[in-house]
Amino acid sequence: HNALNEINFAGVDSVEVMRGPTSSLYGSNAVGGAVNFLTAAPSLTPEAWAGLRGREQGYARLDAGVSGTAGELGARLSYYRSEVNDGWRQFSDSQKDSLSARVDYVLSDYSLLKTVASYTDLYTDMTGSLGESDYRNNPEKSYQTFTERTDVNSRVSTSLETDWSDVTSTRATLFWRDNSHGQIPSYSLGSCVPVSPATTCTTNGRQNDNSYTSYGVDSQVSHGLGFMDSRVIFGAGWDRTGNDYDEDNLAVLREFRASGVLDMTLAHSKATAWCDSATDAPRHGGLSPFGEE
Repeated sequence: HNALNEINFAGVDSVEVMRGPTSSLYGSNAVGGAVNFLTAAPSLTPEAWAGLRGREQGYARLDAGVSGTAGELGARLSYYRSEVNDGWRQFSDSQKDSLSARVDYVLSDYSLLKTVASYTDLYTDMTGSLGESDYRNNPEKSYQTFTERTDVNSRVSTSLETDWSDVTSTRATLFWRDNSHGQIPSYSLGSCVPVSPATTCTTNGRQNDNSYTSYGVDSQVSHGLGFMDSRVIFGAGWDRTGNDYDEDNLAVLREFRASGVLDMTLAHSKATAWCDSATDAPRHGGLSPFGEE
């Protein structure tokens, strides 16, 4: 969910949880804490694995991978797929594919070159909230069948890690990342009440796509102080990111009966708004967000 949707669980070795500012360790955004998923290192001997799991309510998952080391070079490839089909709730299908790789090359007894790459493709239906009657009596119901979420992201980083002495080490990392996040969110669907004798009315929804590409460098120096197992860490980083955001206003038809809302269907696109990295203010093309010419 959200920040975890790009994690390949088949390629994770352990999880580190840091509370409080950790900017020197994990960059300028880690001001309130960090949850770090550590990629598993290559195995010293060749190995391969595969695992399947599932349950009767439509969930299935596959974990697979290969790993090994030859001389100074080690590599690990991990694949993860999960899906939900015809689950207990209407309109709740999802599919996720994630592939990750790690390559380690030992330069010397004191230096390691580590490269990590990952690719994730996620699609999920987005069921919305329910009225009180349906929540209590028909919790499997979904009022609409068009809200959704998609995420496609790629990551590549290369780190040079060196131990200069028993107490001093450095790390320098080059990274590149690319994200495309699109959705028709169920939480953006508006409300309306039809005027009798009509049983339908039209309200607004949203369709948006937020994408960015970034690259940069992160560096760190760690030095042990020799008492109470303490150390001091200095870090510096540079990040270049370009972000694009596109949004469409949608017309949504809501159908009512005596028992409440029965259905919401997508009528048509009403307007387009977009932003770029040069300005925070949206610009509009075609119709305005409120449908006026």
